[in-house]
Amino acid sequence: MTNNSHVTPTKHNFLALDALRGVAAIAVMLYHFSPYLGTQLLPRAYLAVDLFFMLSGFVVAYAYEHRLRHGMALYRFTLTRLVRLYPLYALGTLLGAIYELTRTAILHQSHASAGLMAQTLAASTFFVPILNHRPALGGLYPFDPAAWSLFFELLVNLLYAFTILHLTTRRLMIPLGIMAACLAAAAITRGSLDMGMTVGTLAGGAARVMWGFGMGVAISRRHVHRNPWPRWILPLLALGLLALFAAPVPPAYICWFDLVCAMLVFPAGIVMAVRLGSAGGWLAALFGRLSYPVYILHTPLVLLFAGAWKAICHADPAHTAPWAGVLFACLILPCGYAASRFYDDVARARLTAGLDRIAGLRSGTPRTTQTATETA
Repeated sequence: MTNNSHVTPTKHNFLALDALRGVAAIAVMLYHFSPYLGTQLLPRAYLAVDLFFMLSGFVVAYAYEHRLRHGMALYRFTLTRLVRLYPLYALGTLLGAIYELTRTAILHQSHASAGLMAQTLAASTFFVPILNHRPALGGLYPFDPAAWSLFFELLVNLLYAFTILHLTTRRLMIPLGIMAACLAAAAITRGSLDMGMTVGTLAGGAARVMWGFGMGVAISRRHVHRNPWPRWILPLLALGLLALFAAPVPPAYICWFDLVCAMLVFPAGIVMAVRLGSAGGWLAALFGRLSYPVYILHTPLVLLFAGAWKAICHADPAHTAPWAGVLFACLILPCGYAASRFYDDVARARLTAGLDRIAGLRSGTPRTTQTATETA
């Protein structure tokens, strides 16, 4: 692989984007915690996934587009993205499998046979989704349901890297227009953008990721660093995002609300956050660190916490809402930080070092330096 660090443009920290991503991840967690909170605080928080896809498109294009155009090998890009996503995904899958096996051992009942659970775990280990229309354990990734969005993200990452040499900004507008039409059709048909996590809604999920990621790439090519906006705008953006997730929309208008958010509000919010740059400081950085582990680990963790509650207290934690939900949220946030700091950072560093050694062997020269964005 060619080392292009000498031609890589100056990189900037977009801490405001990290802050929005962290707020959105916590919103998804609270959305799924509704049984333990006694109410659905954020009924539109599933839209956070559309924001995640858009943020991913911006960050990946900003960090890798120059290098992909100047010799970065497709295999290296693919492995780098896997290194970024896989360690915490693997941990979430393992925790989900532990929950299911423990539940089976204690209650002597399960949603699936031991053989089927072993097959599901083997498939999930290699990031292969379960495409059975009636899966015994449910979902594309039964042990960690949130992983469905990672599956789509990896696919669109590969498509982007494969087409980057021909994907001019003008040409990008063509698939974006097609995806906008597909997204609108899927939302109108289903009644919302809450789709993609099951076999029956795969087409809708594909439209969500293609639109979101593509729009993020388009924004990355147009963003401006001059004249940064006042930092006090960031908390207003975060509060506005939560207000959107909490909006009480009549059922007949949900699809239109979702489409306006995905097509207009979120792109505008990302442009604003880009102009805010490093606003938020250490708190925004903390939210950014928490975002991925909270998103990918919250479901298996809450299942383990709820199971422990039932075993110790002999009662359903939903009966003590909202205190059970508050407790679970307070536990998951430090667990997410610890998983990121003491597991994910170490695993990614070791895997990246291995990739660097392989790249050095392939090029005939050992890699001794690493560009800042190779850890993005």
